[in-house]
Amino acid sequence: MDDTLDGTSVKDGPAGVQSSSQAVIVDRSASLSAQPRTNITATESVKAGPSTVKTCAQSLAEPISSLPPHLRRKKNGTTNGEASASTSSVPETTTSVPPHLRRKRNGTTNDNVSTTHSVTDRANSTIVTDGIVELSHAQLQTTPRVEPTPPASPSTTTVRQDTAIPFMETPSITQPSSQSDKPWVPLVVANFPSLPDSILSQIPPASTMTTFSYDFLLNELGGALHSPGLMFIAPPSLSPILTNRTYYTLNATVEPYLPSSPGQHGAKLTAFFNSNPEDDYDSVPVGCSFVSVPLFVCNSAFGGDKKGIAGSRYVYFGHYTQTRWSDKLDYDRMEQQVPQNVKQYWAEELAAAGRAKWVTEAMKTHFFPRPEYEGALPRTGANGEDNAEKVQKDMQKYVKVLGAWEKEANVKVGLIGRQDVLRAFEGADADEVPALRLWWEYLQCVAWEPKFYGGLVELQGRNQSYDEKK
Repeated sequence: MDDTLDGTSVKDGPAGVQSSSQAVIVDRSASLSAQPRTNITATESVKAGPSTVKTCAQSLAEPISSLPPHLRRKKNGTTNGEASASTSSVPETTTSVPPHLRRKRNGTTNDNVSTTHSVTDRANSTIVTDGIVELSHAQLQTTPRVEPTPPASPSTTTVRQDTAIPFMETPSITQPSSQSDKPWVPLVVANFPSLPDSILSQIPPASTMTTFSYDFLLNELGGALHSPGLMFIAPPSLSPILTNRTYYTLNATVEPYLPSSPGQHGAKLTAFFNSNPEDDYDSVPVGCSFVSVPLFVCNSAFGGDKKGIAGSRYVYFGHYTQTRWSDKLDYDRMEQQVPQNVKQYWAEELAAAGRAKWVTEAMKTHFFPRPEYEGALPRTGANGEDNAEKVQKDMQKYVKVLGAWEKEANVKVGLIGRQDVLRAFEGADADEVPALRLWWEYLQCVAWEPKFYGGLVELQGRNQSYDEKK
């Protein structure tokens, strides 16, 4: 038997049975082609198999409850073959829109159905994917349009350039920001505190500064060259002016980092160190070679091109102390901060045939290291074995090795020339033949003595042969 429900056919038999709720779904899909409505009237009953199903008129006369399928057939104790006679009430009957039409706004589908709804309420069931989705108080939701913020006016835009971060090996890193335009100096020198103005104000200007000849300093002060640039007055000679027996006579041509003017700080370079005078003489005060030592500089830029200052005559710069022990220059500093003429000067000094004996010994130890003793050592303790005989034999062998080394090293060091020293300056620290590096000797000005300077001026004035005009 085929009956018609608002134009929809329902077939008898098990395969054609539909519950009232299912009939509603079919009816609503078909009714959308006509007009939206909430109550549907049916005049015939739908029969399904052996039992009679509630008429559509009775089922649809009440508001439709949106329930998922797994709850619709079990409400109020009904079975799969019969539908519930009553449904739960809902506030107000609304039009359900099929899923393929829910997201349409102000448009029509293929069935020419127009809708203006957007889903704003959730289905009664927690499982929103089951059953009919109930739409109540459907409203149109619109998202306010975001207006882009206009860019700032070019007249108000401030452009800031990146500040370069200097690398640790960059020479400018050692200079304070206020001294970035000054010549590079070692970091230790740059960090020395300046002398008080009360001392600096006592230093005469370059135009009136009295200079001294090397002969005058050597004759009046005495002494001999103890180490590069350091003069030492050895006992039993005495100096009525110098109580510490030492003073510096340095040439700014080959010492580019000396103080720029009297009362300033600086540094000198050296390749090797001699022993301290106090280590050789008991009567010499400790620290005489590095504490409050007078400094005389020739060929200094102080005073410009004035004769006697920019020439071979010496200017008293003050008393200087080495407040920090020496640091060795690395390869970068040797290449970037040591002028080539300074390297040439040291190459000639070290390769000179008349160099001091202590310089030869220092070069021999550096370029041809002394062999180490690897023999047995005397054992001590109650349980120690008596190995005196073995120690004696090993020591005798080592003495022979030292003798052979001494003879060979003396020959080799005598063959070192100027080019050999220059190549050593450029060598790597890990080379088989050790590279040669210079050392800093930091000079901090601790005083400028007017009485000391005045005494030298008076002594030189007594002998016309020391006149700077000659």
